[in-house]
Amino acid sequence: MKWLADAFRAAQHDVREISRPHELDDADKWADVCLFQQRSVIRYPNLRLIADRRRSIWIQLWFDLLQVERGVPLSEQPDIKKHRNLMRLMDCVCVKESLPLDAYQQLRLNTVFLDQGIPERVIIIKGDLNNKSVIKGCHEHSIASVPPSSCRWDVVVWGQGAPRYSQRFKDAKALVDAGFKVGWIGPHGQTPDGVECIDWSPPDELPLMAYYNARVVLSVGYRNDVEGYHSDSLLLGLASGRPVVKRSETAFATAPYIGYKTHDELIRIVRWLCNNPEKSEDLGKKACRWLREHKTLKQTVKSLEALIARIVKARDSWLSQQNEESPFGESAFASAPA
Repeated sequence: MKWLADAFRAAQHDVREISRPHELDDADKWADVCLFQQRSVIRYPNLRLIADRRRSIWIQLWFDLLQVERGVPLSEQPDIKKHRNLMRLMDCVCVKESLPLDAYQQLRLNTVFLDQGIPERVIIIKGDLNNKSVIKGCHEHSIASVPPSSCRWDVVVWGQGAPRYSQRFKDAKALVDAGFKVGWIGPHGQTPDGVECIDWSPPDELPLMAYYNARVVLSVGYRNDVEGYHSDSLLLGLASGRPVVKRSETAFATAPYIGYKTHDELIRIVRWLCNNPEKSEDLGKKACRWLREHKTLKQTVKSLEALIARIVKARDSWLSQQNEESPFGESAFASAPA
């Protein structure tokens, strides 16, 4: 949410960040819109009391999947079961996975698909990509060009290595067994023998670390079969300027990565990328261009601005209708629910 708050500030919006119920009560009186992170840091019982008298528009943003369990109905997904009542307090819930919206409406949840982006500053190669540079804040700093042949690893992966991410473990192990040098940044849990592990790093540093240290980025999610879903982890890999290979069980690639389904495919693709550095670099450049055009938080803010405008229009229409139908004229506004 810090990234998104900064993006709204960059778009000249006045932003406050809060995390406590009494702060929300005051902010609701001040703000036009309150944006809530997934699994809101403010618990449902406290939100429920404020929701009854709120004045601002409430929107919740989900950065992770809601459909985490295969073959399980939406109503029985863990986060839906746990947070459904909280989500019902929102004017709108933004989700990142493609699913018929009536599936949410059957649960009395107002949802829209919003594929959020990442900060433009973390895309480390900019312009026409012939000059290598990185943006830190508002300043541009040069970085040394790193040929793939000088990288310490053939492949880098990041994220959890816990049992629920067993596919990530298996795919990394397959690469090690095939003779590739594999680095793993920030693992929590078991990693394959032969993998070089590095402690956790802030997410906005991952693209630069990948660019300096690896020829290829490996992306393996908790689920790899959900249409239209781009994890932040995948986008950060694409921002590195290195080619991304992603386990993908969907019908087609939805971003400029190379998809694979089997270990044989994975090994063959990584070997080809390592043996063809110029074509590999072209793939990295293509990914960076795609990110700048489609997946930055600047676009996310614009999408949210449009969504807020639609909600305001719908509210105004509802209130106008209530006023016309009420025998008490404008006094109807005093009792109109938020």
